[in-house]
Amino acid sequence: FNSARVPSTDGIECDICGNKELIQYVLEEDGRFYEQCELCACVERRNAKRKIAKSGLEKNIEETGEYEVHNEWQKVIKAKADKFVIQNTDRCFYIGGQSGAGKTHISTLISKKLMEQGKPLLYCKWTELMDKLNDWNNNQRDDLYNDVTAIKVLYLDDFFKPIGSNPYTRAEIRTTFEIIDRRYVNSGLITIISSELTSDKINAIDTALARRIFEMAGEYVTDISNDTSKIFRRVDWRR
Repeated sequence: FNSARVPSTDGIECDICGNKELIQYVLEEDGRFYEQCELCACVERRNAKRKIAKSGLEKNIEETGEYEVHNEWQKVIKAKADKFVIQNTDRCFYIGGQSGAGKTHISTLISKKLMEQGKPLLYCKWTELMDKLNDWNNNQRDDLYNDVTAIKVLYLDDFFKPIGSNPYTRAEIRTTFEIIDRRYVNSGLITIISSELTSDKINAIDTALARRIFEMAGEYVTDISNDTSKIFRRVDWRR
């Protein structure tokens, strides 16, 4: 059994189990011999890759290299991201501000690290998510709503991204608040948010929504100014 090899279906080649994900051994007990199986160490890597494929982020991760640090503000972002993935206190990472500053890049790398820890993740573009959840003719609406409110890690990209000159609708604000509120009351969930809007602009859209986001995020709120010359953060929104 152990010497047999099967084709890999996920691109991971393992010489220990021959891609079968199981290792067989013989257990002796009271003079009797029993065949037993145990999971190979490669299963953890395979499961992480499956989670990435299921998350909707697979293409982004394949195209994303390391986060390059050239400026002081990038060092701050990188340090906060590295710290976020190993801590268990704050449950949200929010990064907003200037377009093209690497917000999606660093958020994708955080997502990858969390999935490598075995956490299932769902990636959603905010505008696409709102279209689907506010379409009452969408037969999968309820299932999608349950997914985004219950998934271990939710990554919302382009949060409140405006489309042309159209303002955000009351339905979009209400739906977004419901999602964040459900995740706010469940202490076991993690939310990653990247946006072109700084935290004060999110607060201007809906104060209750902003407070829930930034209470969950704690110190992990990063605003990138238009000239990328400084980063400031709001730590305590509970006051």
